[in-house]
Amino acid sequence: MSKDEPNLKATSREQYSYSLEFPLAGIVTRFALIGKKGKEWYEGAFMKKLSPTALIGLLFTIVAMFSLKGEYILALPWNVMRIAIPLVSYFLIMFGVSFLM
Repeated sequence: MSKDEPNLKATSREQYSYSLEFPLAGIVTRFALIGKKGKEWYEGAFMKKLSPTALIGLLFTIVAMFSLKGEYILALPWNVMRIAIPLVSYFLIMFGVSFLM
């Protein structure tokens, strides 16, 4: 493999780290805090303070995943399009249906 070719081999840890570890941490935090402080406190006080950070966390995850897989995106643009077109179509349809309801 030459120096300019992307290394398309990646370990499972690199591929799924952000998409699996953060939600698992959220699940553990939820059950631990509900067990310790109670469901009312968790939903009332904790979630009200934590909810605004959800969008930031989602954006961070997306940016991190795309930055880690930039080589794939540039090396295989048609494969990316084959995945992106159905996803965009799905979200447009779901948005349209929910908007009309």
